Amino acid sequence: MTVVSGTPANGAIWQTRLSREAAATYEQDLEILGLDRSEALRRGLRLLHREALEIRMARDVEQFYGGERAPLSDVTAAAYGRQTVRTAGEDDGGAAAP
Repeated sequence: MTVVSGTPANGAIWQTRLSREAAATYEQDLEILGLDRSEALRRGLRLLHREALEIRMARDVEQFYGGERAPLSDVTAAAYGRQTVRTAGEDDGGAAAP
């Protein structure tokens, strides 16, 4: 994705190149969702931003606790007892999440 030079006063213009097949698929999706291209791209970028925020927060927590597991909150402990709550990336041996 590239930012087009000559940014307009009210924002930036971004564009990307898609294969014909992808473009046709996305056009069908937009029609079903009732969106135009600009709104679809804004929604996609908001989802990417939300994902980045979640990763940033997880890294901040990990850094704060020095790589150690964060303590369970009273609410979590009340809901699940003091059983171990797995964190993302831990091998659960195929067990279902609590």
